[in-house]
Amino acid sequence: MAINFHIHVRRRLANDHVVDGATLNPREFECLKWTARGKSPWGVSQILGVSKRT
Repeated sequence: MAINFHIHVRRRLANDHVVDGATLNPREFECLKWTARGKSPWGVSQILGVSKRT
């Protein structure tokens, strides 16, 4: 149980995020998170304060 806890904590505290084997930077992960919550590209751009095309 301690090993599983340690793995879970390391994943939560790590700055890198791996999704399906691809390492995402924090901005990419945040965009993916908002998209998964149902936000449109325009909505994500408004939240992040960037243009829709960014």
